[in-house]
Amino acid sequence: MKKTLMFGVLLLVLVAFTEHIEMGKALSENKTQLSYNPVHLKQWLETGSCFNCNLRGVNLSGQKVLSRFVKQEEISSKSKPPFNKDFTEEGTGMNLSGSDLSGADLSNVDLSGANFGLAKLVGTNFRGAKLHYVQLASADIQNADFTNANMKYVQISYTRNVPSAKLARKWVLIWELFHVGASGRDLSNEDFSYAIFKPTPPHSTSRLFPDFSGSNLKNASFKGAMLTECNFNGADLQGADLSEAKIEATSFWKADLRRASFKETIGVGFNFSDADLRDSNFEGFAGGMKIQGAKLEGVKCGGMTTGENCFLSKQIFIDKEN
Repeated sequence: MKKTLMFGVLLLVLVAFTEHIEMGKALSENKTQLSYNPVHLKQWLETGSCFNCNLRGVNLSGQKVLSRFVKQEEISSKSKPPFNKDFTEEGTGMNLSGSDLSGADLSNVDLSGANFGLAKLVGTNFRGAKLHYVQLASADIQNADFTNANMKYVQISYTRNVPSAKLARKWVLIWELFHVGASGRDLSNEDFSYAIFKPTPPHSTSRLFPDFSGSNLKNASFKGAMLTECNFNGADLQGADLSEAKIEATSFWKADLRRASFKETIGVGFNFSDADLRDSNFEGFAGGMKIQGAKLEGVKCGGMTTGENCFLSKQIFIDKEN
């Protein structure tokens, strides 16, 4: 009896010891998983860039040590097309493409202009961070936290694991529109301001185009958005705000654009053929367009000039024949 009892006690001790070893091993592995390479961190802090680096678990919360590498330029009304280039290609901003920043704390840090293309951002903390002109193409943002992040012109259309991240509804919806489709959907009153809608690169496995054809976009906001090769054919854009947008090679054929605003919008390659532009606002507009068959009554472009003469008075290139 005593031997049996002693054997039972020893067995419990052995089990407990084994569990302790396994827990220690798990903690050790987790610590290793979230440990960064000090040399890589030093490189990032000194140069602003670190390609394919191990930066797992770094904590730069609230720090301004990277401020000198932040891209400050804004795309203004004086900008010229093309607008669809990557913002980091001019050598400004931080290049962290391909790096692993899983578990890193980058909350309240200004990372504007940073290139996180192909980066691993699993569980990364971006709470309250400033993320203007940030490239997230093909980055893995599984469980990343973007709560209260200041996001503007973020390339997120072909980012990975977007649904699992903590993101404002606007950015999740933008991702969905590329992967699920926007054609024919009710998107009235949605906010797409300062977003990027452009096709995925030509070398992509499956090329995705922004297709809003036939969609309900009444009173939707595309203020300041970049719209490249988008399809708004037959869409209902009554009262939509496209002011300050940067638009290229985009079609609004037979779209309902009554009372829509294109104030201070710039770009090239607009197709407004057979569109209803009555009472729309083109004050400060600059660009070229096709308007064959378009309804132009009441179009405003500043002062007392309205309708087709509004465009002619502003010397906007008009192609009414094609």
